Amino acid sequence: MYPETIGLGKVSFGVNPNLVFAHNLRKLCDQHPSIAHVARALDLSKVQMSRFLAGTSHPKPALLQRICDYFGVDGRVVLIPITEEYYSPNGHTPSNDRFGGQSTPAQEDAMSFLFGDGPIDSDPDFLPNGLYLFWRASFADRSKFICMPVRVFMHGQSKVCRGYDLKVLLDRGYLPPTHKREFRGAVLGQPQGVVIFFVHQGENRMHSVFYLDRADPSLGPDNFTGFSMACRGPSPSLRRMSRVLFQRLEGAEANPVSVARRVGLFSADEIPLHIFREISRPVED
Repeated sequence: MYPETIGLGKVSFGVNPNLVFAHNLRKLCDQHPSIAHVARALDLSKVQMSRFLAGTSHPKPALLQRICDYFGVDGRVVLIPITEEYYSPNGHTPSNDRFGGQSTPAQEDAMSFLFGDGPIDSDPDFLPNGLYLFWRASFADRSKFICMPVRVFMHGQSKVCRGYDLKVLLDRGYLPPTHKREFRGAVLGQPQGVVIFFVHQGENRMHSVFYLDRADPSLGPDNFTGFSMACRGPSPSLRRMSRVLFQRLEGAEANPVSVARRVGLFSADEIPLHIFREISRPVED
């Protein structure tokens, strides 16, 4: 994806990272409907985007991370020009080593058969990119409730999300010792709400399905409610379904230290009452 030397064709950048980033950003934006579309998705003002594209400014670390997540690239985007080979023949940016490597033929065959010619994208204003806390009843302990962070972002032209199981779940033996904590999700659009199909990484793959729709306004803006289901057989001691709440974090709330203090495994009397009322409701047929 990246050449060994600075420069691409007749374009020479010297060692100015602002110009390198401007070139790469424009190339990446070309793979999307418009520059304005990208700016809205990244919550950038017209002035910010114009400065980045003109090479007169570059993003701070937190914003750079958001941009990298959106386009599915890494930090080299400010150092080395992206080559034309980065783009696949169909105009979509392929996944790179940051997101697990190229898809296998079997994966491509399955996805092609599953979706056919139909769209899989969702409304860009629904479930906006960003950091969320998601709350649900614990699948492993019927007396507990769980809160975990998950980040929603664009990977190429697909909306995806990523999170990590809490270490306490491993410590308590709720998950096997060889379990990899990372899970990834694909956000699939439909006429009402979205469906997220989650896959845990590693050999001991576990799958779950979430349905989300806009929450009642009393729960706050950009919050989403629905239900989640763990795809496994019945067990008298384990739960398979639960109400779920996605709570979007912004500003100081999205600070990693603040988030770390809010996640965990909780008893009913340890979580906010309005959240408990939502996620403790029965899942209706």
